[in-house]
Amino acid sequence: MREVVAITKKGKFFKSFKSMIIAAKEFNTTPTSIFTAVNKISKSSHNYIWFYKEYYDSLTEEKIKSILLNINLNKCYYTANGEGIKIESYNKKGEILNQFKSMSEAAKFIGCTRERIRQACNDGSRVKNYYRFRIIK
Repeated sequence: MREVVAITKKGKFFKSFKSMIIAAKEFNTTPTSIFTAVNKISKSSHNYIWFYKEYYDSLTEEKIKSILLNINLNKCYYTANGEGIKIESYNKKGEILNQFKSMSEAAKFIGCTRERIRQACNDGSRVKNYYRFRIIK
């Protein structure tokens, strides 16, 4: 079993657990809820951000801030002024292909869901085995 760590949405350490099962029992939820947050399928579980302990131990404070910024917890698709989060697509070589005014615009262009674009921005995964996305700061 792998240890997991919960941190607050502000990046402060909350608690370490010997396993997802133990963490789930403490939060009265299922291990799947913790699993999806640890593996970044969902943004968080029970108001905490989750990591495998060995990965968390390797993170610097700056890297945690960067992760929290990319997860964009408070507004998943929109900035504070209500505008879409601007993103860009790029290829395997890192060459910028397009810029988009919002995740919705990118999703329509690529032919996938807005949620899939958000996930790709968060975890760096490819969409349709080619496009990668990142938030423009």
